Amino acid sequence: MSLSASSQTVIKTQQVPNSDTLRIHKNVAKKVVKDLVHSDVLKQERTLLLENIDTLVNQKSYKDSVIAYKDKEIFSYKDIISLNKEKEVVYVGTIKGLEKEVKKQKLIKKSALGLLVISIGFLIVK
Repeated sequence: MSLSASSQTVIKTQQVPNSDTLRIHKNVAKKVVKDLVHSDVLKQERTLLLENIDTLVNQKSYKDSVIAYKDKEIFSYKDIISLNKEKEVVYVGTIKGLEKEVKKQKLIKKSALGLLVISIGFLIVK
C-alpha cells in the first residue's frame, strides 16, 4: 500500500516567458478594467469614509468635553445658590432678632419718656 500526498506528487511546470503583454479576450479585458476602476473608486471612498469617521469621533469627544464643562458649571451654580439660600436664612434670623431688639428699645424709650412725664407732673403738683 502506497500513500502519496500532494506535496510528494511531482508536478510538471513549464517556463512562462516574461513579457508585459498578455492576450485576453476583449470582453474579459473590459471586465478587468471595469473591476480595476471600481476597486480604485472603492479605495478612495473607503479613505473618505475613514476620514469622516475620524472627524465624527473628534466632534463627539469635543461635544462630550463641552457637556462635561457645562455640567461642572451647573454644579458650581447649584453650590452658589445653596450658599446664598443659607445666607438668606441667617440674614432673616438676624433681621428678626434686630427687629425685636428695636421694638424693645422703642418700648424702653416710651417707658422712660412716660416716667419722665409722670415725674415732671409730680414735681409740678407738689
